[in-house]
Amino acid sequence: SVLKQKVDTVPVRECLNYNKEIEAFYKDYRGVEVAGASMCLPSMKWTLLVETDYDEVIAPLNVMQKAAITTGIIITGLISMLFILFLKGVVKPLGILSRAAEDIANGNYDISIPVNTSDEIGVLGNQFNRMVYEIKLRTDEIEKEKIRLHKSEEKFRTIFEDSKDAVFVSTPDGNVLELNPAGVYILGYSSLEEIRRLNIAKDIYYDPEERDKFRKELENKGFIKNTELILRKRNGQLINAIVSASLVRDEKGNITAYQGII
Repeated sequence: SVLKQKVDTVPVRECLNYNKEIEAFYKDYRGVEVAGASMCLPSMKWTLLVETDYDEVIAPLNVMQKAAITTGIIITGLISMLFILFLKGVVKPLGILSRAAEDIANGNYDISIPVNTSDEIGVLGNQFNRMVYEIKLRTDEIEKEKIRLHKSEEKFRTIFEDSKDAVFVSTPDGNVLELNPAGVYILGYSSLEEIRRLNIAKDIYYDPEERDKFRKELENKGFIKNTELILRKRNGQLINAIVSASLVRDEKGNITAYQGII
């Protein structure tokens, strides 16, 4: 009945004995765990209690905990799916690009990577394939040019070696760089190496001053044709020679050599 139920609980004792109000979990007069708060009324020796069963208090928390766990599982699953998609959509294509680039670095230009998407990775793949195609075209052109140059060099070397006229290349300061076998024979020497040790003005020209005139005229005109010179053979014998020559310049226009026919 009302006001006849004996209540001897922690908040009541604290209030009656110490005039202390509490807010805590404790067991009520039924022995049931509750969440309660007390208010002391000392003038009336009363204790006002507000209590709620523990299960009722904790039930929403349990629901929230379960919801948080479920949400965490869902988020984890979504992250895992996104990561798998990332691996398939980004990392794997980049790996293919990396291996293809390595093949190109090793000289394999017959390669093309598959393009299955139209996103940024797909655009990158198309650009990569276009780049490989352009590199292959240019490489093929370079190889063809090398073959043409090699054939031209062989043809020039054959003409150079087999010519009955002396074909020479010399430096402006008077050293022989190249001289074909006919030129070596005409000057009476045994080898090109022997002639390379000579100074053209002092050892090959009869009159060293003629070499200086020859050099000035050639550099002034850019070429000379059928100029008569007197040369000295190894044994001292003098020979009359007709020389035609032109200048050799580098990419900056500097004179690097004279080339001609005797």
